[in-house]
Amino acid sequence: MGNLVGYAHLIEAMGLKAIGVKKPALVQPVTRIERINGALAVPQAVAPEAGDFLAHIIFALKHEGVNPSILAQCP
Repeated sequence: MGNLVGYAHLIEAMGLKAIGVKKPALVQPVTRIERINGALAVPQAVAPEAGDFLAHIIFALKHEGVNPSILAQCP
């Protein structure tokens, strides 16, 4: 399994108490963002840095849609 990106990363890194994401975004060896096996495969070059929470929020809004239960818990 690759590194988590977007909402899944925020839940894990910030310890948020939110229902897990059904289709998590993961860094995979792909050339473009695409859905593979129930996950959103993301190329390493597109993935936000691990400590840049704002970049993960922006990525999630752009590629995973709006998730109020997670966004409400982000500081």
